[in-house]
Amino acid sequence: MKHKKSSAALFLLVCVTHLAAAPLVDLQLHSQDSIHRVSVPSQLLVECQTAGFANIHVIDGAGKNMSMARISAKKARTVLNTTTAINAVYPLWDRQALPDRSALRVIEQQGLRSLEWNTVTSSETSQRKQRGVLLDSRLFDKDHQAVQLILSADIPESEMIPVQIDISKDLKRWQPLHTDAFLGRWHSEDGNVINKMSIDLPYIALNEHFIRLRWDEALAGEIVIHRAEIISEQQQNTAPPQERIELGAPQSKTMQGKQALIWQFNPPLAIDALQLSTQTLGTNVAVQLQGRVSSESPWRTLSHGSVMHVQYDGKTHNNQPLRVSKERWQALQVLTTGHNAVWPSDMTAVALVPLQQLAFLAQGHAPYRLTCTNQENTWLQLAQLIPGYQQGHEDKLPEASFSLDEPVTPAALQSQSERPPYLLWAILAAGVVVLAAMLIIIIRQLKTTAKDDEQ
Repeated sequence: MKHKKSSAALFLLVCVTHLAAAPLVDLQLHSQDSIHRVSVPSQLLVECQTAGFANIHVIDGAGKNMSMARISAKKARTVLNTTTAINAVYPLWDRQALPDRSALRVIEQQGLRSLEWNTVTSSETSQRKQRGVLLDSRLFDKDHQAVQLILSADIPESEMIPVQIDISKDLKRWQPLHTDAFLGRWHSEDGNVINKMSIDLPYIALNEHFIRLRWDEALAGEIVIHRAEIISEQQQNTAPPQERIELGAPQSKTMQGKQALIWQFNPPLAIDALQLSTQTLGTNVAVQLQGRVSSESPWRTLSHGSVMHVQYDGKTHNNQPLRVSKERWQALQVLTTGHNAVWPSDMTAVALVPLQQLAFLAQGHAPYRLTCTNQENTWLQLAQLIPGYQQGHEDKLPEASFSLDEPVTPAALQSQSERPPYLLWAILAAGVVVLAAMLIIIIRQLKTTAKDDEQ
């Protein structure tokens, strides 16, 4: 009988230990390097939240914590290349050929500046030699940065032709842009042609500017520019990558005629935004998002928005995510701002959390695992972890991969009412009681055995 009781107690203890165990994610390393990076999967974040653990760790096969450093989330940068034709190409003539005539005139009137170009007769043109060109790039897109100038021109062959490039906004004050540029065209004996008709530009905004190209006086009349194009780049920054965590059913309350939905997180969770969605057509409920960092702290208003799914102008319109400030929140609360507003029955909530990346030093023995505990992490700086660290080195680290056999259910993050915060502590306390009872039983058995031996 005593053996059966001990077995039952041991079975309960094993169950308690299993319930309290932290989730584990096996990592696969694909490099012989010692330092790796890994993205923490949202499934693990959900499981850690459900189990009540706060801190992510990388451990080796013996359970030893690895040295780690956080990798800050970066905005993704997209570069768009655009080719813009410069249609306004004005020749600049040799002054010595026409000392008393200027074909180009700047007119200022009522605060506006315009460019006037006077045509000349063919006899006058025959007397002049072209010394350069003026390109009008004032309508160039202000968000673009010029990186290259491409010319279509007649030039002497088998020569390197130096070109001076200046820019100006008013045709009076000129700023040198390129002093060592050159053009050239060469023919080889086998018929190949090398054209050097492009000039690299120093990544500059050219809107509201004129561009002036000039060449040596000795080449006057031998170079004719027909057309010009500018290749530009536009950099677009997008938000750092995020993970989506579907939240379970919230608590529902009514306060002074307003409906409130509350999601609680134990431990607190860092969230970038809360996406509320519905497929009920005609929904447009104005809402206010509030949050608090602990159960004792007051609610703080974070943002305003709506839950929307409407048809307008032949298109379907949905609401944007509700922005959340950069803190760890113990609870979020969404309130209707209008009286007697009703939540759509199919509304879902998704927490957009920042993608967590970390770098770690693979010491000890495989397998290496991601896990979570309530033990505080000792985070290193990237410069302490990566020898000779410079900005961007973390992006070149080999990335560890992982596989998740059992996906986390959408309702894994439940409200506090559905997942009582003291449930885990109650289970652990029961385990302690069982251990104490087993210890008392064993001590009594030892005493009985000792008395029998004495008799």
